[in-house]
Amino acid sequence: MTDQDERPHLKSLSVGQQRFDYFDVGSGMPVVFLHGALGDVRTFEPHCRMLAAQCRAITYTQRYFGTADWPEDGPPFGIEAHARDLIAFIEAIDPGPVLLVAWSYAGHAALRAGQLRPELFRAMLIYETGFQTFMTDEREIAAFKADLEPMFGPIFGAVKEGRLEDAARLLIDGSAGEDGYFDRQSEASRRIELENAPMMPRLLAQTPPPKISAEDLRALQVGITIACGERSRPAYKLVSEAAMRILPGPHHMIPGANHFWPDENPEAFCVLVRDWLEAVAPSDNPAA
Repeated sequence: MTDQDERPHLKSLSVGQQRFDYFDVGSGMPVVFLHGALGDVRTFEPHCRMLAAQCRAITYTQRYFGTADWPEDGPPFGIEAHARDLIAFIEAIDPGPVLLVAWSYAGHAALRAGQLRPELFRAMLIYETGFQTFMTDEREIAAFKADLEPMFGPIFGAVKEGRLEDAARLLIDGSAGEDGYFDRQSEASRRIELENAPMMPRLLAQTPPPKISAEDLRALQVGITIACGERSRPAYKLVSEAAMRILPGPHHMIPGANHFWPDENPEAFCVLVRDWLEAVAPSDNPAA
């Protein structure tokens, strides 16, 4: 039995010279979910199923993620490529302006896409966007670097030695801020992350992210809601809190949650998404 037989809502779409696997379930207002590092179309598939009664829930595997063989002559791995892929994907499925939910690495790609093509987005909900380009407080920038540099040193070392699965484990433990967190996850989460381990060299060698400044963030013509876990490691909280100060919101600090809250507690994350949908698109939401 193929994936298509087991998951009838899994589809494939040509965008230029590339094909993207995507999951599309439900009807009504289109909500696109964008996964972070070591994720793929499977990351948000459970959430899409939970929300199918409220919206048309869509998620896809971003370029160089997942288990497909990606061509070597594509654009370099990085935020700019993923932002432009997001734009092309939305244009290809042609649902009209979408509501976008992004997590971690994907948050900056979402912001960049909103900067380039704001008319494609009704609003965005971003859980812990990952890059600090809009931070302005020098003490916070120093604290951000001090928190992440010790985390990424061993990850770079593992990738250099070709130990990609070890690098993936270190990235998950480090992002959670807890030794052994990878092993405590569900089998499904571990499988997705390990099957994405081959993209670790690309992730660490990515092109620098577009320098979206605080002024650029304020000028965005898309409503942005930021959410962050109360227990997330300092670097992630610093970036999220900086975005919360710049953008009008409303924003959410999730009690007791860490960076992996969307995966750790998908039901609670979907409650946040439903509440957000009711706030930003009440006329389109049957649950409103």
